[in-house]
Amino acid sequence: MELVKLTHENIDQEHICCAISNNKDIQVMSKKNWLKNRLDEGLVFLKGNVRGKCFIEYIPAEYAWAPIEAEGYMYIDCLWVSGQFKGHGYSNLLLEACIKDSKEKGKKGLVIQCRNWIYTISAVHPAPEKAAWLKSSRRNTVYITLK
Repeated sequence: MELVKLTHENIDQEHICCAISNNKDIQVMSKKNWLKNRLDEGLVFLKGNVRGKCFIEYIPAEYAWAPIEAEGYMYIDCLWVSGQFKGHGYSNLLLEACIKDSKEKGKKGLVIQCRNWIYTISAVHPAPEKAAWLKSSRRNTVYITLK
C-alpha cells in the first residue's frame, strides 16, 4: 500500500479518513481547517491511498493538545486501521513510518495516551524488543524510547 502524507498542497483533494464524507460537509471542512493550522506545528497525517480508516496522526509533543509533558517526543494522537484494512500489516507500516520520521527529526521517542496500557503495547508494536517501553507516572501515558 502506498502512503500519502497530507500537506497544504494536497489536503483539499485528499479525503481524511476519520471524517469520510464530501468536502462540503461541515465536519470535513472543520477537520481540514484544523489540520491545516496544525501542519505548521509539525503535525503529520499519514494515510493509506485508500478510502477508509487507515491512517496515523502525530505531532511534536510540545504542540500536543493533550495534557502531557514530553519534550523531545513525538505524540501519536491517532493510529486507526479498521474494516477491510485490518490484518494486512498496515498499522505496522504506519507505525514504522512514524518511527522513521521521528528518528530523522531527532526525537527521543514516541508518547501516546490510552485507556489500557497493556492493550496499547500489544497494539502499537507487535515486537516489543524493537523499542524500550517506559510507563509514565501519569495515568494512561506511555513513553516509547526509540533505539
